[in-house]
Amino acid sequence: MSIPLQSSLLDLLRHFCNFYLVPYDFIPDPVQPRIGQDQDLGQGVLFVTTLSLLPLHIRLNPVLAVNLHLTPNNLTNMSATYDSIPSVEIDPQGTYKYILIKLYEKNVKNEDGSEKFKYLVRGNARGEFHSDIYDTFVATLPETLDTECVGGGRIKHNPDEKKIHVYGYSQGFGKADHAITKQLLDEKYTDYTVDWSDEGY
Repeated sequence: MSIPLQSSLLDLLRHFCNFYLVPYDFIPDPVQPRIGQDQDLGQGVLFVTTLSLLPLHIRLNPVLAVNLHLTPNNLTNMSATYDSIPSVEIDPQGTYKYILIKLYEKNVKNEDGSEKFKYLVRGNARGEFHSDIYDTFVATLPETLDTECVGGGRIKHNPDEKKIHVYGYSQGFGKADHAITKQLLDEKYTDYTVDWSDEGY
């Protein structure tokens, strides 16, 4: 079965069931004939809902895939481990919303018994709301990992001047601790000037 994937459908399914997206090429050969014989498999993914357990072959054109941020890196996060997920993923330039996330490894504790977690920064211009960025990220993770969004804000990224400014807040998640965000950005963009402010939205 081959159907087009619309962002509204993705949003609806995201709220009512758990699902996973994996590259079509990763599906074992015995499964592929049951999905369909469509020759246009370059952007194919396997869509499986936990409600129906029914595999559907969904064709994504490149523009739609980019708009939904369904990049090969995101699609393969399903098999990602706690340590392999990068701390920072933001757009290479522009002003856009960002969120600060706590990533947990389920059933894993530190030596003192506290929960094991690390902070992640995710930001892009594709998300109309901070929750869009969060939902898109969470949908790519394996079941072994859990998350909590601990705030948001905005990032102004100027690659020409090698400057990043972090500021503002999220109406839904509240203000992120921009000092933590700055620390993570400093670790990735070692040749940048990164600053932050609580001012603005």
